[in-house]
Amino acid sequence: MISLATLAMIGWIPLILVSFSLLSPRRAVVTAYIVGWMFLPILSWNLPGLPAYDKTTATNLGVFFGVLLFDTRRLASFRPSAIDLPLIVFCLSPLGTSLANDLGIYDGLAGVWAQVIAWVMPWVIGRCYFATLPDLRELAIGMFLGAVAYIPLCLFEMAFGAILHLKIYGYYQHAPDQTVRADGSVRPMVFMQHGLMLAMWMGSSSLVGLAVARDAGLRRIPPSAKSALAFALVATTILSRSVGASVLLLLGMLLWYVARSVRFTLPIAVLAFLVPSYMALRWTGAVEVADLTQPIASVLQASGVSQAEATERLRSARVRFESEDWLLAEARTKPVFGLSAWGFNQTRDRETGEMISITTDGFWTILAATRGLIGLGAWTLMMLLPALLFLRRHPPSAWRTPLVATGGALALVLALTTADCLMNANINPIYTLIGGGMIGLPQLRLRSRPRVQRDAAGVGPGARCFRGLMGDLPSVLRPARRHPRLYSLTRGAFRSLPMQQASGRRTRRITALILGAFLSVGALEFVLRIAAPQPKSWLEIYRSLPEPLYYGFDRARCLADTGDARWQVRIDAEGRRIAAADEQSRTPAAPTIPVIGDSFVFGYGVPFEDSIAGLLAAASAGQARYRDEGVPGYGPIQYRALLERDLAEEPAPARVVVVSYLGNDFFDCVWGKRPTLTNGTLGDTGGARGMLKRHVHVYRLFSRLWHSLGMKGSGEAHLAMFAQQDWTTEPLAHAKTVFEEEFRAMQAACAQRHVPLTVLLIPPIEEVRHAGSAPPGLDFGLPGAQAREVLTNLGVPFVDSTAALTEAGYANTFLQIDGHLSRRGNEIARDCILRAFVAPSA
Repeated sequence: MISLATLAMIGWIPLILVSFSLLSPRRAVVTAYIVGWMFLPILSWNLPGLPAYDKTTATNLGVFFGVLLFDTRRLASFRPSAIDLPLIVFCLSPLGTSLANDLGIYDGLAGVWAQVIAWVMPWVIGRCYFATLPDLRELAIGMFLGAVAYIPLCLFEMAFGAILHLKIYGYYQHAPDQTVRADGSVRPMVFMQHGLMLAMWMGSSSLVGLAVARDAGLRRIPPSAKSALAFALVATTILSRSVGASVLLLLGMLLWYVARSVRFTLPIAVLAFLVPSYMALRWTGAVEVADLTQPIASVLQASGVSQAEATERLRSARVRFESEDWLLAEARTKPVFGLSAWGFNQTRDRETGEMISITTDGFWTILAATRGLIGLGAWTLMMLLPALLFLRRHPPSAWRTPLVATGGALALVLALTTADCLMNANINPIYTLIGGGMIGLPQLRLRSRPRVQRDAAGVGPGARCFRGLMGDLPSVLRPARRHPRLYSLTRGAFRSLPMQQASGRRTRRITALILGAFLSVGALEFVLRIAAPQPKSWLEIYRSLPEPLYYGFDRARCLADTGDARWQVRIDAEGRRIAAADEQSRTPAAPTIPVIGDSFVFGYGVPFEDSIAGLLAAASAGQARYRDEGVPGYGPIQYRALLERDLAEEPAPARVVVVSYLGNDFFDCVWGKRPTLTNGTLGDTGGARGMLKRHVHVYRLFSRLWHSLGMKGSGEAHLAMFAQQDWTTEPLAHAKTVFEEEFRAMQAACAQRHVPLTVLLIPPIEEVRHAGSAPPGLDFGLPGAQAREVLTNLGVPFVDSTAALTEAGYANTFLQIDGHLSRRGNEIARDCILRAFVAPSA
């Protein structure tokens, strides 16, 4: 069953398009960004040719498609100018980083493409829709109302724990232990990445809410109620237990009040200049860790914070600054374009020799390391220039106007957000939206031009000229006067069109949405083929075989991309998977050890070198020839058939390894299997679906996405494995009997040829993922218990990898999209097999 988080991410772009058909374009943009950022789950999918598909990517793409379909004229009116130069430089910086680090132009263009979706789209949309003060006020109202809706959710998590994301979407979006503070209070997260991001969002919206409460917007809410809600937002921010967000909020309130009441905006400009000053001082090493932690300790002591909380906060600050020092030291080695974004925070421990990751918190240090001074400078200018231009275009005397004061609050939000990025990485596309709109604001003119002197009739010279031109127009341009009958027929024919016969404006918009959806599919197909072609996610390597093997492999080479990894498959003349350059063929005298199993042995989703057989071959260093005998879809019946074929060879194998994935091997004993096979592809019936799969890149993209989501669900028959009562009835009772018969036959065949047999048990993915927790009535450890019982009674040597996989963690051992073992999971399987060779009984 597909989770609610999956449905939300899949359906978000269509919902945005529907909102464009029902609301005005500007309100649809505000609604999409506010609702998407606040309520979509924290979920990210890695799709080939595209940036990570998360709530930011989904919202940016959905709004862009909505504008493209429903308000193309406004998008076409956008003209880039010199003020967009920082954005352009920032988005092109990945290309310079890639070329400077010899990573190739493809890696650089992929980084540019990701920057375009994450930064250019909201910036351009802001330029198009929020380039005036009234438009910005509408965005401010949206932020205010959205944060007000968050108040009860924040209070709920403060009382009962940060569990809303778990209850609604089924999992924690961040480590839950980090939400509990030293004094026992809870820092809420709601539906954001972590508590710090939520506190910064609530603080920004609180500052904007104070301005909205004094503005003329939201006329349906009394001024006293708006003020009460604004101060409730301030209180909620402070109760969110984030010192940084609370300090920035109080500072922003003070600066905004001074600018509005005293007409003094210089402190805001000073704040904007302090941010790059801090960067420069830290980059040059003029300010060290001790210079920063000592003032923090003094402030904590003076504020009356408890000793435990003060110690915890001081330790956290010290770790941040020390990590900052290490990262800046690495960045100085390549200061212009920075290091590669891959492994930039990885280092080798001097004592153990293992690779460790350095904690990276401040967004500016990440940019300094991965994009160099070019990217960091462009991003800083992109964030602060709109606020500085707002101060220049709106003098202090204009802040008495509520509309200007609301814009000033948004300018302060940009400055405070940039300051927050010195310590955190709370990147929010709404802030980019504000920057794009604010940088295009015109110069405010406090003095109006003198009125044009009017004549005696009260009409100015411009109006008289216009009327004269209209009077001199040729009559051919006025068909209603010259050809009234033709005009009447034309008007009647136009009204008879189906679109004009629609019952109302909403119906016409929905009709336009349907038509636009078909056009957008064609446009998306064109874009994908040019910018991000979707490779095949399936294998065209199969051929039909007689019972009981069903199908095997043809000699072939195939490239597949299942989302987790891009991997190659090479099949030899005997129908077995081998490495791209089969090194084992050079040692024909070495003893042969076949590794028999299904897709887990085949290495579905990983290169041969990362499969179980490939890792075993590398560990043997040429002392043994490990053969990959894995075939996706096989079960114990086919394992026995493959074993009999291997034992019939001369010389006999030195030993045999059988790997049983218990997530489906019991059902594989009773399910009939004769899948459709067309052009080497399993499941292809040769119909319209197969044609779409082979030729349409849009279908490949969504098919890969759907497949990745379906891997995480469990059908009713599959869940039966985890219910104790179902093992006493059909089909599981019969499946267990067949499972036992097949392994008894394998044991007897090996004993007859005096070949040692070792069985490796891989638990169902649910047992590793949930690690001891299961819904009422289900036990994810039942398949493993049944298999151990059978093998123990038969006396078959086996080793169980459940404990090792669970200890390493589901995220590290299984591919998140494909559902098979990752390289780390295969390494654990290899280690279990090697231990079993020494002590085969487990």
